[in-house]
Amino acid sequence: MNRTVLTLLAIFVSGKAFAHAGSHDEVSGLGHAIAHFVSSPFHLLLLAAAILLLGTLFACGRMTSLRQRLSDKRKKH
Repeated sequence: MNRTVLTLLAIFVSGKAFAHAGSHDEVSGLGHAIAHFVSSPFHLLLLAAAILLLGTLFACGRMTSLRQRLSDKRKKH
């Protein structure tokens, strides 16, 4: 990842920026943490955004790799 992407991630993925109201007293173990995470619309929105971001980064990386391989093949012929 380049420096710009890492900087943007550091700015926008701050724990305090995404904190939400409410106590987490019911979250006492992994099972409760997972249940809390998937039952909260706030957390599901963050999960969807993370999946979208990772999918986009993965697709961009695959496209770059594919372009590079095609370019290499054209140079050989």
